[in-house]
Amino acid sequence: MFYTDKKNIESIVVMSTNNEYRYRLTRTWDSEKKFVGVLMLNPSKANSLKTDDTIMNLTNYLIDNNYGGVDIVNMYAYMATKPSDLQYRDLAYEVYNDSYITDVAAERDMLVIAWGSDIKKYVKRKREVETLLLPYAHKLQCLEDLQGKSPRHPLLLSKDWGLVPYKFRYIK
Repeated sequence: MFYTDKKNIESIVVMSTNNEYRYRLTRTWDSEKKFVGVLMLNPSKANSLKTDDTIMNLTNYLIDNNYGGVDIVNMYAYMATKPSDLQYRDLAYEVYNDSYITDVAAERDMLVIAWGSDIKKYVKRKREVETLLLPYAHKLQCLEDLQGKSPRHPLLLSKDWGLVPYKFRYIK
């Protein structure tokens, strides 16, 4: 008639000591299943306990698609709810971020590029990150919506979106 179901989600975060920069957020709900890496623009407010709409949507999508965990990294480590606030980031903290991006790319079978589909913003940084990810090109995927627009950001993620191979746009 009914039953009790207990699940745990392990959450690990790597942050700066001032709690303004998040380098890596790992959530594990089933260690027997595949993990996926996801690369977005910048972190909002999610940490080892708190979640936000993007992390919630992404986690639900990955659970529905039979993944067991996610490693989230970002182009910028500075935590900001508005991307326009990225101008206030301190480069002394950002310098550590690239190693977390390449670590996740190396460790995971797939890295989903999910920094959003606006191709005119953050071009210099996207070029730098694409260059970092060249050795992992065979692992790169991105979210594509029903209109074929990619790479999409998971804030508005729909269960109908798919994963497609990522196409390098910023380096030749």
